Amino acid sequence: MGLLRNSVVYVAAYLILMLPTYILPYFGSNSAVIGAASLAAAGSTFPTFWYHATILYVLIMLAWARGYYVQRRWIWIFPTIAFAFDLLPVLNWIPLVPTAMHICALIFGVMTAQATQATAGASAKPLSAGPSRVGTLVAYAGLGLFVLIAASTTATFKSFDDRINADIAKGVPFYRAGRSDGSPTGTLPATGTSAGKPAQAGDHARISMQGIGPVRFGMTVKEASAALRQPLSMTWSEGSQLAWLTDKQSYLLAGSDNRIFAGCTTSPRFTTSDGVRPADSIQKMHQVYSGKLKFDGRNEYKLSSSDPSDNGNSIVFSTYEGKVLKVCAGPPNF
Repeated sequence: MGLLRNSVVYVAAYLILMLPTYILPYFGSNSAVIGAASLAAAGSTFPTFWYHATILYVLIMLAWARGYYVQRRWIWIFPTIAFAFDLLPVLNWIPLVPTAMHICALIFGVMTAQATQATAGASAKPLSAGPSRVGTLVAYAGLGLFVLIAASTTATFKSFDDRINADIAKGVPFYRAGRSDGSPTGTLPATGTSAGKPAQAGDHARISMQGIGPVRFGMTVKEASAALRQPLSMTWSEGSQLAWLTDKQSYLLAGSDNRIFAGCTTSPRFTTSDGVRPADSIQKMHQVYSGKLKFDGRNEYKLSSSDPSDNGNSIVFSTYEGKVLKVCAGPPNF
């Protein structure tokens, strides 16, 4: 950590590591909804959460070590507060706090110890030689633990993905693929198609203003479980009940009345009736829905309907880097 004596090295390292903490939330790293859903689906925390946490831990390490060289051993508190306001539920709803804390860590980290000594006079303490060897070893041990957990959750989700893909290759409906409870798979519920036949994409891979897959909005949780032939484990999160489908890329939302009112997916296996799906380009989305989309200024485009059968619902396309990232359907502003 001796390189952190140099202010340029400290600032460069801090800024480089800080950047991913503003990108990872787009992939669900600090979403309570996705976190709860991933626990329900795969029994593990979403991997991007641990990537985010590991990077923030390294920022705390940088500030802690730099503090020894500038006689401000307390500056690690700033990235620690940023850690809390980035990743803890409720706190991460409060904007700008992490940014303010990172700025403080940078400012107090580059104010040189020599300047402090000049203003303090002869009574100033001599410059520190840096963190102790024991402290450094403990810090690296903590980092190793974060890396180990991140690698473990990644492996868990990779195994889950492999199981899902293997099931789909066998013709198992994707919304039930990956199950490991030994229950029968590979047949359709009796919801408009013949029971006992493999699921067809046109029947159960749709997201519309009326539902997602075989689930219709307005169904009770019990009815949705029967339609999916998958017991739905509802978890309260951010004011709604949430159930993660076994593809771990799609989830349903229910209200306090236990009725499904919305659904979202990032799976390219789902498509709208007009053929737009996650991973499609924004250009395709605009071509298909030319003049029908309303941009809300947050990388989201809303498709509304005047058809009474749609019950005032809409479809929202979330975009990122020129692609459709997620498709949600449900009531306005859900």
